[in-house]
Amino acid sequence: MNRSTYRLSRLGFTLVEMLVVIAIIGMLAGLLIPVVMSAVTKARQGAHKLEVDTLAEAVEKYRNKYGDYPPDGSSWPVMERHLRKAFPQIVQSELNLLDPSAIAAQGWNGNPWTLASGVIAGIRNDFDTTVVAPTFPVSQHKVMDPAEALVFFLGGFSSDPQHPFTGAGGPFVLTGVPGQTLQYNVSRSNPFFDFTSSRLTVAPRPTASGAMVYVSTDEVEYQGLAPDLLPVYLANNQGIYQSAPIVYFDSRTYWLGIGPPASQPYVNFYQCAPLTATSIASGKDYGSIRPLVSDSPRLPPNTTIVTKPPNQLFVEEKKFQVISPGIDGYFGGRLVADIAPTDFANATWKFPSGESYLANNGTYVVKSWILGPTQPSPSPRSGPAYQQAFKQSKYTIDNCANFSAATFAQGQP
Repeated sequence: MNRSTYRLSRLGFTLVEMLVVIAIIGMLAGLLIPVVMSAVTKARQGAHKLEVDTLAEAVEKYRNKYGDYPPDGSSWPVMERHLRKAFPQIVQSELNLLDPSAIAAQGWNGNPWTLASGVIAGIRNDFDTTVVAPTFPVSQHKVMDPAEALVFFLGGFSSDPQHPFTGAGGPFVLTGVPGQTLQYNVSRSNPFFDFTSSRLTVAPRPTASGAMVYVSTDEVEYQGLAPDLLPVYLANNQGIYQSAPIVYFDSRTYWLGIGPPASQPYVNFYQCAPLTATSIASGKDYGSIRPLVSDSPRLPPNTTIVTKPPNQLFVEEKKFQVISPGIDGYFGGRLVADIAPTDFANATWKFPSGESYLANNGTYVVKSWILGPTQPSPSPRSGPAYQQAFKQSKYTIDNCANFSAATFAQGQP
């Protein structure tokens, strides 16, 4: 072989050399991919946290304008006082659109989205199981759920001082014969937060006459119910219903002195599923969330947990909580499938420790969202209800709130 032929034969790589290069590239990829994925995850977590903080700022702007934090819809007396303060010239017909007693008086039993007369009523709290068979006065029924309240109050109201809801730019539109057809207004004015329209659960639906009106469809997806008029705001934009919504809790109703199915005090909640375990198949389950309590004890301690708030201070005790399900779109464990007075009827999380807490009897469950389920104390609790309540708690760690760092797992900011 002459020298020129040898030089030509060395222009390529041997099989061994190719395999070595491939192995090196594979090792570098193995080292870099986790770093890149971690960076992507942190960026997404940061985006969720930024949005939550922006929503919290919008709540503060709302308070600056109206002199009060918005209610979360869990108490009509709280909401009525707020609305009369925020809109001192509001007419009674506007309040009647939200007042559970006024709605009940029109013949609406809470299940269909129309009144007996065929008129669209539109307002319903999806978790108020006492609408059909009340066990306490209708005036004490809940008005809207904490995810709907976030959109309702931050989406903007009409400048009409007497008609902030149905005036131009308000949250509702009256069409047809005056007062007969109510629909959600997709062109609201004066918003405190710029909600991305594709992440609002709003869609056109036909009325009995065939006319199309805009309604909210989160009830259909999450609860297996007919739609109403109050949309929720999904936590990410991976396609409609790929996430639970962002939730708002008002400190005045973190702890409620009433509750279904009996007059049982409980910690407020939001759940993306039907209330009962037997009906879970009729809707999708994205977990549930309650206002979080602090690791700091309430001093002096309460002697009667049933009628007073839990023995732990709530996080943001005098303000509010805005909570996102995080990048997985899932709040975590089912805490409210059994709202009846059981061990889990008032189970919530302590922050920042991550321990679960039973507010109805002031005891702790030795369980955190970082560690796996362990034997609860002081008395053994196990079986399907326990497993159902906490088996998905690992998904809670990526939740974020106005009081947390990028995630719950990262604790305080």
